[in-house]
Amino acid sequence: MRFLTVLQPLLISLLVCQTQGLITPRGFRFKEPKDGREGGCSAEDIAIIRTELKVVKEAAETAAGNVAGSPFFYAFQKPGNDLFRGKDLAEAAEQFYLRMAQLADESYRGNDFRIECRPEECRLRSRDTVAVMTESVLRQFFPPSMWVKKPSDPVLAFCEPFFTGSSGVSTEQRMKELKQDVERLRSGEIRSLAGTSVNMGKVADTRSKVVMHELSHTNFVAEPITDVVRPKASVKKAMLDYMYDVYDCYQLAGGMWKSGSGWKGNQKEGARRAAMNAENWALVGMGTYFAKQLGVEKISIPGALNGHWGRTPN
Repeated sequence: MRFLTVLQPLLISLLVCQTQGLITPRGFRFKEPKDGREGGCSAEDIAIIRTELKVVKEAAETAAGNVAGSPFFYAFQKPGNDLFRGKDLAEAAEQFYLRMAQLADESYRGNDFRIECRPEECRLRSRDTVAVMTESVLRQFFPPSMWVKKPSDPVLAFCEPFFTGSSGVSTEQRMKELKQDVERLRSGEIRSLAGTSVNMGKVADTRSKVVMHELSHTNFVAEPITDVVRPKASVKKAMLDYMYDVYDCYQLAGGMWKSGSGWKGNQKEGARRAAMNAENWALVGMGTYFAKQLGVEKISIPGALNGHWGRTPN
């Protein structure tokens, strides 16, 4: 009896620890709409976001396992450029997508980030802003051991267009649409996918692409790439937004970008900008994922000839 009396507090402590482990905050957590607080997510909002995060997790895992052989990697990045001589951009990309998959995983326990819906941050920006990722600049200067949990944790805010579908439809809906056109091709109803919905413009216009783009902005996800692009920099600059348009992102990787009323050209600078452009990585990831799901090698890039991009070293 005395043994059980001594053991009882230990058993209770163990039970408490196990229970706390079960309720430990997830890798991401939602802001609730309590007391009319701005930025709270409704049950419907949360269901939409969770569905897309699951897609992003799967897409990022697919990209991580296939990036070195993906034609989209060579379309929207230039690993063969002199900028990456002696470096392995494909390996960095694999780690980039693995980290993204971790962050999108609801069961993951590290690198917390908060999710908000329609906060003031959205109202302060343009009406067509779909989502905003904010993170303390301190994370660019100090190692993780010195990061302050709050408020420096990343905050992913989804704005009204994300939910209404006015900018980005559900990935499930888009995938169904593209699969129908692929089936038409396989049945002989059409001779090619040219002129159909199967193009990267449609892939880019999905909620999951929006999420993948925003997660690219976090220092945790971007670090493998920034370490390759700027290995000696004292400040690990996060991903930027040089370009959004699919064709512009393709041109950027090739060394051309818009400047004023014209275009500028420099292959090395273009490769650097593409490697630091969040949208380029989102297009690599989603293109690789959609192609695998559809059972096709390529998905056309509007404005680019299919024969001009693919598995090439430059």
